[in-house]
Amino acid sequence: MAIKHFYHAVMAILMLIFSTSSMAFDPIDQNVIFAKVAQGHHGNNSNVCHQISYPQLQINNLGIINGTGGESLDYCSSNDGSGLSNSSCDDGFGGVRKCTIDYSDIRGLNLTGNNAFLSSNGNGGGVGSCNTGEQLTLGANGQNQFSNIALYSACSLTLSASQNEYRFNSIELGSGATLVLPEGDYWIRNFTLNQNAKVVLQGNVRIFTLQSFGLNSAKFNEANSASALIIAYGDVSLTGSTLLNGRVYSDNKIAVNNDAIINGRVTSRYLEINTNGKINDGLPPLQCFNDNFSQSALSNDWVVSRSSGSFTPAIVSGRMRLTEAKSDQSTASTYQRLFPAANNLVEIQFNHYAYGGSGADGIALVLSDAAITPQPGAFGGPLGYGFKPGISGFAGGWLGVGIDEFGNFSGEGGSYNIGQRRQSVAVRGSGAGTSGYRYLRGTCNNGTSNTSGNCLSPTVDGNNVSPAHRYKITIDSQVSGQSMVKIERNTGSGFVTLIPAFNAIAQTGQAAIPSDFLLSLTGSTGGSNNNHEIDNVQICALKSNPIGAQIDHFEFDHTGQGLTCNPETVTIRACANASCSQLFTDPLTATLLPESTSEGIWIGGNQVSFNNGSTQLQLRRNTPGIVTLGVKGSSPTTKPLSKTLCRIGAGALSENNCSLTFADSGFIFDVPDKLANKPVDVLVKAVKKSDATQQCVPSFQNQTKTLNFWSVYQTPSTPISPKAVTINSSAIGTSSTAPTALNLVFDVEGQSSISVNYPDAGKLQLEAKYTGTGDEQDLVMTGSDQFVSVPAGLCVKPVDASALCPSANMSCNVYRKAGQDFGMTVQAVAWQSDSDPDFCSGNLPTTNFSDTTMTLTSQVVAPAIASGGHNGVLGVRSYHHTAQTNNLNSLNNQTMGEVGVFQIAAQATPNYLGAASSLNIPIAYSANLGRFVPDRFLVGDVSVISACGSFSYMDQPFPMSMTLSALNIGGDVTQNYFPPFSLATAKLVGENNNNGVDLQSRLSALPVNAASWIQGVATVDGAYRAYLNRVTPNVTTNLYQDGPFESLDIGVQVLDNDPRPNGIYAYVASPDMDAATAGNCTLCNAKNISTQTLRHGRATMDNTYGPETETLKMPTRTEYWNGANWVLNGDDSCTVATYGLGSQVDNAGLGYHFDPDLTTGQSINRSGATSAFQMGQFDLLWRALTSSGNLYRGQVTAPLDVPTWLEWYWNWNDITPTALSDPRASAFFGRYRGHDRIIYWREVN
Repeated sequence: MAIKHFYHAVMAILMLIFSTSSMAFDPIDQNVIFAKVAQGHHGNNSNVCHQISYPQLQINNLGIINGTGGESLDYCSSNDGSGLSNSSCDDGFGGVRKCTIDYSDIRGLNLTGNNAFLSSNGNGGGVGSCNTGEQLTLGANGQNQFSNIALYSACSLTLSASQNEYRFNSIELGSGATLVLPEGDYWIRNFTLNQNAKVVLQGNVRIFTLQSFGLNSAKFNEANSASALIIAYGDVSLTGSTLLNGRVYSDNKIAVNNDAIINGRVTSRYLEINTNGKINDGLPPLQCFNDNFSQSALSNDWVVSRSSGSFTPAIVSGRMRLTEAKSDQSTASTYQRLFPAANNLVEIQFNHYAYGGSGADGIALVLSDAAITPQPGAFGGPLGYGFKPGISGFAGGWLGVGIDEFGNFSGEGGSYNIGQRRQSVAVRGSGAGTSGYRYLRGTCNNGTSNTSGNCLSPTVDGNNVSPAHRYKITIDSQVSGQSMVKIERNTGSGFVTLIPAFNAIAQTGQAAIPSDFLLSLTGSTGGSNNNHEIDNVQICALKSNPIGAQIDHFEFDHTGQGLTCNPETVTIRACANASCSQLFTDPLTATLLPESTSEGIWIGGNQVSFNNGSTQLQLRRNTPGIVTLGVKGSSPTTKPLSKTLCRIGAGALSENNCSLTFADSGFIFDVPDKLANKPVDVLVKAVKKSDATQQCVPSFQNQTKTLNFWSVYQTPSTPISPKAVTINSSAIGTSSTAPTALNLVFDVEGQSSISVNYPDAGKLQLEAKYTGTGDEQDLVMTGSDQFVSVPAGLCVKPVDASALCPSANMSCNVYRKAGQDFGMTVQAVAWQSDSDPDFCSGNLPTTNFSDTTMTLTSQVVAPAIASGGHNGVLGVRSYHHTAQTNNLNSLNNQTMGEVGVFQIAAQATPNYLGAASSLNIPIAYSANLGRFVPDRFLVGDVSVISACGSFSYMDQPFPMSMTLSALNIGGDVTQNYFPPFSLATAKLVGENNNNGVDLQSRLSALPVNAASWIQGVATVDGAYRAYLNRVTPNVTTNLYQDGPFESLDIGVQVLDNDPRPNGIYAYVASPDMDAATAGNCTLCNAKNISTQTLRHGRATMDNTYGPETETLKMPTRTEYWNGANWVLNGDDSCTVATYGLGSQVDNAGLGYHFDPDLTTGQSINRSGATSAFQMGQFDLLWRALTSSGNLYRGQVTAPLDVPTWLEWYWNWNDITPTALSDPRASAFFGRYRGHDRIIYWREVN
């Protein structure tokens, strides 16, 4: 097979590359080790299947090996009968089959001695992490041996090309990490590629792995830009959606699981493929397109036509019938896909049937230049491919394969023929018009044998049999400068070559290959006939592309008559559908007919480029005669087999109206494209062609002549409320049968001036005709010109007067929420005066104006662009503006997605009906519209963290951050929501256990005000600390504490504060909380952001006693109110206090008292046993110190400086019951500590 030979050649080159490099591993003969797409080995041993267990090849589920060519694989055993499916290998013909084996394997590589694995000394260190986007490099400093690489972030590691060998202990990649390898050898003990990891090659590489090579949903050499040879001393495992391009050798097992794919070849002791695993030989297999015509009608993949007879190709009895068994039929069918002509392999197979008639003519398979619109050639003997006198061959034809019953495909249709060859297959080459299409090759020894009888046996017709006659046509252009064509047929005993492979490019007269081919089939009958059918079509190719957007057909408008002394204006349209109600508005290039300058000359050349669907061109012909207009081809392509249609004046569209007649005399006048309702002066020139100069010269000098005028509507052809064209203020007729006669005075130059006007929009043709009498009997002179009448402007208005915001500031009422529907109108109007300041006042509507793509944009007025304002996005950004009685087009579903005050601009498609850019309808702007305000406020990016592990104390600040985003109805941020258009504030609300008691007054204020908003977002950053105040103490009711709030829902409430809301308010998005309502809320007004535990806490201390010579421990606790009592807060392991003493003398204000006072040299030290409280408990350590004399003996009373949220209403002075203060206790040094039977003793107030 061609593919196999191609890859053998490539791999031989790679083997040479590897063998000549200075690398540590012995050269590998890949033609032996990778002789087939997959093979087993038994190690470096001469005994076939030595120590190989069953099965050596195991393929389960939908696993498959592509590229076997239908041949058996070198394996000792397989799981045939134990799960090996009938589709586990390809069959070499585009289909599938069950893999077969030859019960032997090959000798493996020697992996010892010179080929032993080379370990790394790790001296270069390793890399354990990276940051997203970081680009790391290794090897530039000369190091090439590294320890461990582990990258699990979207970074890249590139190895320096200055080294040609690297060694690693391990490499692990995942989470988008990329490893870039230059050309060289890589020794990696353990190599693991996890999710989304990539290995990119900058040259040919060999990779050696010792223990394992694992790939899980990774990409190895995805671009396939270099060759990779992997030698694994252990297992290789591919899972997930892994893709590996390269050749893989394993000294043990290769496992391809899930959706993993190897594009290359594999050799291993054992091969296992599961689920959807695939091994493809070198490149992905041919992509095949199949059609068995089992449906009732042809799919959209086929475009069909007929040019003779009454039959069009269709599905009949499960086959595609190309002709019926009736005489004089000609049909064509084109497959809608592009096949690159170079560096490709295309195989076409189909069952062929010809039967049921008197025995002729046949079918042709055609490959044509996709840049030229396919049109069939002459029928009969040429089978729709070649030409006949006066009948062109297949347009763009490059290769035609005829399956010919009567035999004339070999005898006629080209500039070189060999004579009739009955019951034959022949190939013809490229051609154009009535030249080329040479006979290239044929059956029966290229037409040299069986010249007078039937060439083939069995014959090509009379074959409505089973098995069917199946044809295979191969075009192999994988080698540069070649396009090898081969024809085969299978009549039941396998494919037999009918025409051996030959290089079509090298044949005499053959055109260069085009960029892309189109595939077509033509069917033909003459006096004799048959049913001609095909079935089970399979088209396979290495490369093919969808057609993409196509032009349906082209249309020309012309007057039908021109003067040889003056170029004629022609309009061309590219149609997007059959009715041409939609134009193909993308940029395109078309090659026009005529091509020959003897037939006609396109001014500017016959290759034209235009967009927006139409353009005007000029065509000249210097001699009287007829020119046929047409389009040879286009880019993008035109729908195959389509016909170019033409209209003469206001006549019907038809392929028969493409003839333009040129005469030597007539009227020349140019009605310029104009503004609707604005008169223009036009010079009517009576001319004739000069016999001497061939130029136009005057006629009718200084004479008054009566001319008949009429106008014809072009676009639209049937206007709404049609208006008349006026000449010199007189309305003229609208048909040649009812013209208006006007007397024109021609001057010495044969010219007469007229004033032409038309009040509406559209394209019209003005016609003039003079019929001579008397001495001028039989003189008929005609003239015509097309012109476009363009609206002078557009009027854009809102439907509601309340939408107007003249001041463009906050003094306007709210009109709509951003994203909310509102109504607007656009109207095209006629000219009123050159200084018209307002197209919305007094202008006549241009009833018949339409525009398939009227564009709408918004322009912000406030906040101004200079202040950071954004223009926003309209919901309806384009629409089809339709013709109607007053041309008032209403859009009731318009939306504005931003905040502020705006104008809406309407812009018509430029060059209306081909008019010049100078007549483009100016962009129209509405008055100021607004105000538009946000729909809602989204609370997002919330972070609320308890201050002390699982809870916070009341009054204790705890971290809180969030963003508030002003959204439109569609959920987008309104970036114009900033001062002065931002007024919203936010606050925290809270309730415990959904009890309906709003604690908002005790929660801290959120720092969100009107000035907080920046481009629609207010941010409460990580520096903010929220808190819940303790209950205000009430001496009268003895209320000093409440709670605990073990399930405190905290929510955010947003107030938009708009001063002129007009009944439109914005609230918090997705509210799910009402702190003032118990249970589930129905009118929720806040967004719950967190549920926290808040406790009223305090710190307490016990007195302590002991000898002055010892360190005294003072038990200290944090407590919280549990609703009935103060209890130990066992959850508190975070509290930190100031443990040292703040004074060594009495200080009543601070709560220090020494009894007796300290003497000289004495001091008391207090410290903490640990840095923080543990489970709510803490020991204060007291020590009596002295620098001289005795240690202190006595009582020291002192406070503990605790955080404010752990202070309480101790009222130490008995006069401040509502003031918070620190806890106090006494340490007794050397004093009586009490009886042992007293468990607890402390002072009380």
